[in-house]
Amino acid sequence: VIDFNSIDGLYIQNLCVDSAHRKKGIGYKLLEHYISKNNPKGSKNICLDVESTNIGAIRLYKKIGFETYDELFIKPAKITLYKMRKK
Repeated sequence: VIDFNSIDGLYIQNLCVDSAHRKKGIGYKLLEHYISKNNPKGSKNICLDVESTNIGAIRLYKKIGFETYDELFIKPAKITLYKMRKK
């Protein structure tokens, strides 16, 4: 599903916060910390995929500055992924 050849920069595979601790800013802090520590100078993008139904995650990613640039429908799983990136 992931075309790593089309990614110029970082790709975030998974970010999880236990449901008991959501809406406390933990995801924001994790993502902000990861980006600040791992984004090599010169990287053009930070990319990730998120299920279109994961509204909380989409809201978090947009708050950090990610934008949706493409969609991918996965037939076997019957889900749509939003491909997001932060420049």
